[in-house]
Amino acid sequence: MVQVLGAASAMVNTGMHPAQLKGNAESPGGTTITIAGIHELEKGGYRATLMNAVVAISKQSIAKSTWKKLTLSPDNLECCMQ
Repeated sequence: MVQVLGAASAMVNTGMHPAQLKGNAESPGGTTITIAGIHELEKGGYRATLMNAVVAISKQSIAKSTWKKLTLSPDNLECCMQ
């Protein structure tokens, strides 16, 4: 999780696209980021798990706040105060 937060911070601080940051972290012929590693993350459902965690945290945050409406879809996360 620390790596995910670090990557998010780097994106915000530099304004660079994730692919650019990945390219900067790779070493020629190295093992920093490999197709095999990415395949294992995807096979384990990493992306879906991370997205589900963000949705769960958002729902919990809204439930504890004055927010009254939450509409979630794959393309849209819309929160509105009523």
